[in-house]
Amino acid sequence: ERMIVGAAGKTDGIITVEALFDVTGAANAVGVKADPNLLAQALIAMAETETYFGIWVHSHPGSGAGATHPSGIDLNQHADWLRDYSADLVSAIMVKDRYIRFWGTAVERGTITVRIEGAGVECISPAENVYRLGS
Repeated sequence: ERMIVGAAGKTDGIITVEALFDVTGAANAVGVKADPNLLAQALIAMAETETYFGIWVHSHPGSGAGATHPSGIDLNQHADWLRDYSADLVSAIMVKDRYIRFWGTAVERGTITVRIEGAGVECISPAENVYRLGS
């Protein structure tokens, strides 16, 4: 598994991801933790660029849209990130065949609407915020 955090900025009510940081630390086939030093560097970079911790992405084993559902560990980690960082945090889970699900408190409450743009991006389920990224 891998873990990425993203710097987000907000202009005129539109939030965009400005930069992504690989913060993968201890990982195995069933879990990943952020490396404290890499996470600290990412957070410092966000502070220096007046962005905020806006997206947390990690991978799951398996394939297909069904493998992108958050686990209990994911839900707890999301709650910790919300407490320590931003209520606007969007979480995402990606699997090896390029399915990705965007989720989290702000998404579920409708305060954040996810829109992915680009060549080869396919919206699999708008209601569940599941997409498949092109190769």
